[in-house]
Amino acid sequence: MVLGHEHCGALTSSIKGVKLGNITSVLEKIQPVIAEVNKSFIGEKSAYNSDYVEEVCKLNVANSIKEIRTNSPILAEMEENQEIKIVGAVYDMKEGRVTFL
Repeated sequence: MVLGHEHCGALTSSIKGVKLGNITSVLEKIQPVIAEVNKSFIGEKSAYNSDYVEEVCKLNVANSIKEIRTNSPILAEMEENQEIKIVGAVYDMKEGRVTFL
């Protein structure tokens, strides 16, 4: 399971363009997701807009699943053979609820 969560510090830091030592390379991996969300999101595109951050979070989960399938042939084959299932979800910290995507 790839589990994203609201109020994710990595997502909001990446949206803000934070550059901070070794974590910078991790934050840069989220930039393509932000660029993709920016193409269709209507509204304030900032780390202070929870709807925007939620869209970035969902797409980041989906892209992470895509990367797992692409970069791990073993897991992709296991999923194809129905030995495992690769799923994505987002954890709502306020409600304590997990929503599968």
